[in-house]
Amino acid sequence: AGLTLTPEAEDAMVRAAFRPSAPWSAVRGDASSRVARASGKAPSATSASRALPVPQAVGPSGLAFASVPFWALLAGPPRAAALGLLQVLSKTEARDIAMAAPPWMPFLAFASLIATPLGFDASCRAEDADVDGVHWAWKDQELRELLQSYVEVHFSHAQPGWIAGAGDWLCEALRGLCDRLSRVFVEESFGDVLVAKTLWAFAAPNMPVECRAVCWGKDEPAVLLLLSRSLPRDDSQLLWPLETYLEPVDDAPHMRHGAEVLGVSAGDAATAESSLRSWPKQLAAHHLAVDKGLPSALSAARPSAADAVNLNAL
Repeated sequence: AGLTLTPEAEDAMVRAAFRPSAPWSAVRGDASSRVARASGKAPSATSASRALPVPQAVGPSGLAFASVPFWALLAGPPRAAALGLLQVLSKTEARDIAMAAPPWMPFLAFASLIATPLGFDASCRAEDADVDGVHWAWKDQELRELLQSYVEVHFSHAQPGWIAGAGDWLCEALRGLCDRLSRVFVEESFGDVLVAKTLWAFAAPNMPVECRAVCWGKDEPAVLLLLSRSLPRDDSQLLWPLETYLEPVDDAPHMRHGAEVLGVSAGDAATAESSLRSWPKQLAAHHLAVDKGLPSALSAARPSAADAVNLNAL
């Protein structure tokens, strides 16, 4: 695709290709490490001195070439490696790489990078760390701009059809990521818009029901209220195309609970857009209206059954 890698990105890809289970850190067998892995956390070096050396590039790679840069992002890279990888994967040409990788890989890599602290290295800047000295990709302005370009390249123009066919292991990975993101969103980002968009991606109707329950505030209404505050309709786009969030829902109780938390009803769906100022409110009202056969201002964004038949005939 004519893309150029920085030395740090090349290093990351060699690590991911030839030692995918632990590109930077040793996989320990102690209880805390097992708990971390069970919750979906990638082993990540917290200092350059604790990082494992680069593996020898001998024998066949442990991953397909197109999957390697996404896996390196997923595996908790140091900042310089994340920067080099994002500089490549945020370019339009990176769509060719994504097409050759498993369809779920770009999203899992992105969500993991948002939900996991960066590994520490010499490129980390004190002004980008939080009060505890932890570095997050979404808090780093240079990385944040690349993350936003990554969203535009990989998510904004195509619906994630792979979600509907996700197997058990992938659903489990999505559930773990969603739980981590909800904690990061509330406890670390305090409503950051980019983190909010990433978490709300798990509200798509085809996502695992446990993920949708988290987003609709089943156990923690504060999560939904903060999402609604962070995702205003007037100046924020969603991660996926809007049509993704308009698919029929099969977990109406969770969504109805969310509508009650947000104070919206089915009748609100047909009103002027300004009356429902956030995406969670508008989508909750839309699904309530569809369930009751009432009009919704968002219905025009989703192709009708007849339109779908006509498209399939082309």
